[in-house]
Amino acid sequence: MKYSKLFKTFRLLMQAIFKPYNIASSTKITKTLLRSCSSLTEISISSNVLEIEDSCFSDCEFLWSISVDSANMKFASIDGILFNKNFDTLLRFPCQHRFLNYKIPQGVTSIADFAFSDCFKLQS
Repeated sequence: MKYSKLFKTFRLLMQAIFKPYNIASSTKITKTLLRSCSSLTEISISSNVLEIEDSCFSDCEFLWSISVDSANMKFASIDGILFNKNFDTLLRFPCQHRFLNYKIPQGVTSIADFAFSDCFKLQS
């Protein structure tokens, strides 16, 4: 229980210090685009984004949520976790996500190479 309270306090502190990032104008998200964004806590992906590079979120060490515009034709998210639009490929579980345990949804048949990269808090 103490860990949970500490995590909530940490998240509130991070929200006060770091700001969300909205990817609105780009059609492709690359590691280069996010290289200087290591302090991101949230990323909002617009309907314009058509391609996401495999390891593009690997430098986002404080990322806890990824949201996707519902009009996006390629990507979607549930509970801040990034999937392809058909929800059959899990693309990215944010490394600071609030879940300590996660059950991969039924219907997911593929997991991207870097989907769980640096998810040290995830227990199962």
